[in-house]
Amino acid sequence: MAINRRFTGLAVRDVGLLASALGRPQASAFGQDAYPDLWSKAAALVHSVIRNHPFMEANKRTATVLALNLLRMNGTDVGNVDTEAMLSIAVAVANSDIDVDKVAVALRVAVERIEPFDPRRLC
Repeated sequence: MAINRRFTGLAVRDVGLLASALGRPQASAFGQDAYPDLWSKAAALVHSVIRNHPFMEANKRTATVLALNLLRMNGTDVGNVDTEAMLSIAVAVANSDIDVDKVAVALRVAVERIEPFDPRRLC
């Protein structure tokens, strides 16, 4: 909530949706992690915060910062992130143009810059 307040100063719109979004990366099914690696966990977080829209405003920005914080806290260097790519990812999620698996791949490309980012690959 503090991250979102930095952008808007507004409160949470729906606490249940926020809790759901924050819990999604930890989800499991039949004893297996639904999101088995860090990139898919970050992608699930981005996807859920943007699609659930738990905040009054700044859901895309908040989701992006949350994902980068999750990656950073787990040892990923996020100092050279492609900010334009992150914006493209957030917009694609908001428009329902991209699923969690594609978000995970796109996040890795945007953060690690392992190849040039091409927003056409999001759809």
